[in-house]
Amino acid sequence: MSARAAPETAGPFVPAVIVGVILVGFLAFIAYVVLNTFESDFRNGDDGGAHALSKSAVGYAGLVSLLNAAGRPTVVAKGDLGTDVNRTGGVMVLTIDGGDPHTQLGDLPTTRRFGGLFLEVMPKWETVPALHRGWIRRTGVRQVDADTWIGPPDRPAPPTRPAPNAARTPVLPYMPKILLGHASGKARHTLTLIRADGPPVSIQTGEIENFQTFERAIGWTPLIVDETGHMVLGYMDGQSDYALSEPDLFNNHGIADINNARAALFVIDAMPSSERLFFDVTLNGFERSRSMLKLMLQPPFLAATLCALAATLLMIWHAMYRFGAPRRIGRAMALGKQALADNQAGLIRMAGREARMGGRYADIVRGLAARAVSAPRDLAGDALTVFLDRLGAKGRTRDTLSDLKAVADGARTRSELMDAAARLHRWRLEMTREPH
Repeated sequence: MSARAAPETAGPFVPAVIVGVILVGFLAFIAYVVLNTFESDFRNGDDGGAHALSKSAVGYAGLVSLLNAAGRPTVVAKGDLGTDVNRTGGVMVLTIDGGDPHTQLGDLPTTRRFGGLFLEVMPKWETVPALHRGWIRRTGVRQVDADTWIGPPDRPAPPTRPAPNAARTPVLPYMPKILLGHASGKARHTLTLIRADGPPVSIQTGEIENFQTFERAIGWTPLIVDETGHMVLGYMDGQSDYALSEPDLFNNHGIADINNARAALFVIDAMPSSERLFFDVTLNGFERSRSMLKLMLQPPFLAATLCALAATLLMIWHAMYRFGAPRRIGRAMALGKQALADNQAGLIRMAGREARMGGRYADIVRGLAARAVSAPRDLAGDALTVFLDRLGAKGRTRDTLSDLKAVADGARTRSELMDAAARLHRWRLEMTREPH
């Protein structure tokens, strides 16, 4: 007995599944590129940091809402503000939280194209993330090197520890030009605006813990001081830079007290050109960067990108599926009598001797006609031509074979040869009584 054939089993890969996997992978890749390109724009900024997008205790989102509600246009800036701001001016609030100060603060007028004033808010609290996203927990007062942040670029460098075997030379102590100090405990404070054109104006704050002031600010002019005479808000002589020592006057935790909210507006009103306010968050890592991909995925270049994507998909579809019936490809060298005749005709055409074939074609037509009308076998050549002419004169044809043969022999061009061949073919059909 013959062995039973094993049943055929399906392959491990189903075409529909493969196409689905490729399609899902392609869409996932496109989604990854788009989301990665606009990742900085999608971030809401509620990460607990000290910036204008944060809703934590040390954030400043509450002040932005307060100013907008009070009818003061306030913008959270994530990049270049454009040339319109240079003409209108305003105040750019810089909420310092970390980073390289002179690299970032010093380039802001150029990179942001901002021609107004800068208000730098000093940091104060050391924080760590809490249980929920966007929440923080204070761990103490932060040791801020204000001289590094807002001091002059040519400040003296702090002393370094000499090598053990180095010669002992006197080292002058490093005295910072800008020094922050803190009042112990939680208390209310009085802020006084020093005006050159009128009497001082004061306002009472709410309770602020460890109130922070500038104990020393060489090169800065006080604008607002506390009850002890220490500078809270000041500006650099001959510059457009302002500095605020106490962030609790601006942050969410501070302005939760209505008195601190009034004090925040008091501080802002003390600055000139405070009709328009901008909170820069690029120092906090929320810069809206520019890239070639982002340019391709935004109008007006989005249309061109979609057209290119559609063309790519059509090319892939065209490569996967055939359009129309498959084209049959023949042999490079065909076989048979037909191929031999075609090759000979091609050689004659290439040699330019087609017009010389008229007489021989007339002889072939004469032989076919003689066989069809049963002409005598002993007739050939001109005698056969005379016989066929005499037979055609009996009402069969309008032309004579002698005249047609002369025309075919005298053909010199391809068109003349085709005309003579057509007349010979018609003459043969008339002689043999065949339908045209």
